Amino acid sequence: MIKNSIMKKTDIFGCPIMFNDIKLDNKTLEKFILNLKKKQKGNILSNVGGWQSSNLSFAAKELHPLFSDIIKCCVEYGIQQKFKNKSKINLTNIWANVNEYKDMNEMHVHPHSIISGVYYVKCPKNCGDIIFKHPSDHMEHDWMSKNFEEYTETNSFNWYFPAIEGRIYLFPSWLSHRVQPNMNKKEKRISLSFNTELKIL
Repeated sequence: MIKNSIMKKTDIFGCPIMFNDIKLDNKTLEKFILNLKKKQKGNILSNVGGWQSSNLSFAAKELHPLFSDIIKCCVEYGIQQKFKNKSKINLTNIWANVNEYKDMNEMHVHPHSIISGVYYVKCPKNCGDIIFKHPSDHMEHDWMSKNFEEYTETNSFNWYFPAIEGRIYLFPSWLSHRVQPNMNKKEKRISLSFNTELKIL
């Protein structure tokens, strides 16, 4: 018989999401992206509606402050996740997203990368959260919401993060995620998404 037992607990297989609010000239970024949208037809990948640019040029001077902040944040992410050669994290590609009313992004991952992320340039009210899905597809069958008093990081099948202007989110590239529809009828949701790689010497 166990008396006064205090069970010990450890959480395993965590999905590290990191974020920071950074100060950039978002008006300049917005103008740059919307001017580009006028010139490019755009890609159709995870987006349902909306406009997704081709990979942007690393030579674009409007993006240089963002590039610097992305690398700084990724190095910190790498330190916390015990990556080797944290200073060798490189930005591999970056693209722009413009979502108007009801535009969204379906569930997807970013293969052949190590850290992926998004930076929010413009986020009007009700423009849609980013949603991450638990890596196990089997979880939702047995750990249904009716079984829990409240949602936590360890019992939730989906986790919602708000789109906030000036915020950067970093996440494992293998983690499935989607973007809710922009339900703002008047204003666009504008973001920049990116991938990185880690050079192991």
